[in-house]
Amino acid sequence: MSRSTLLAAIGDFFLPQRCLFCGDFGLLEGHVPLCAACAQTFTRVTPPICPRCGTPLSGTNSHLCGECIKDPPPFEGARSLFAFEGKARDFIYLLKFHQNLGTLTLLDFWLRGEDVPFSAEGIDVVVPVPQTSKGLRGRGYNPAQLLASRVSKRFKKPLIRNHLVKIKETPPQIGLTKGQRRSNLKGAFAVRDKDRFRVKSVLLVDDVYTTGATVRECARVLKRGGARAVKVWTFARTILT
Repeated sequence: MSRSTLLAAIGDFFLPQRCLFCGDFGLLEGHVPLCAACAQTFTRVTPPICPRCGTPLSGTNSHLCGECIKDPPPFEGARSLFAFEGKARDFIYLLKFHQNLGTLTLLDFWLRGEDVPFSAEGIDVVVPVPQTSKGLRGRGYNPAQLLASRVSKRFKKPLIRNHLVKIKETPPQIGLTKGQRRSNLKGAFAVRDKDRFRVKSVLLVDDVYTTGATVRECARVLKRGGARAVKVWTFARTILT
């Protein structure tokens, strides 16, 4: 990142002046970089949902989905703020590929309200889905860790950054089936220090939940490493049809 880009990012983070998505100056609240029109385009993931994996359901009542009955995930619950579409997709791209730290100001705004779906009670630590060292060097930061840092602050729970690690470089998951995604991630993660997670309840944070392959594998490794329970929080979720 160039010096000018860095300074611009810092300026946007502390004193954002325009909506991140349309450039409008009519902000929703103070220096939160979101206008009212763009705010209405975010689709929240709301009940009815599967209480285990968080998949949106038809009908009026939340219940276990068929997938969780047939193949229960190794985590106790998963929740997401928004459907991965429209402006929510733009948010992730700004965070992951454009190094726009103003997205964190916006995330703090959402997390101030009732948008954290799990109670802090019973959660001991917050853990981001990790990247490999190569991936981290290439991007310069881990987007999941940036999200986890804000969730950690909201929960007032410790952020554990370097003890769930990705030890294997894997091909991109885009275009792979659910089964291929799971196979792709086998053996990709490890726990560096089991004492950090022993009998602890972990909130695992990632940017997008697609098929759940990544958080499944991370949760499995955390449980094998001694974690008592794992819950999952993602900013967005791909709504599969």
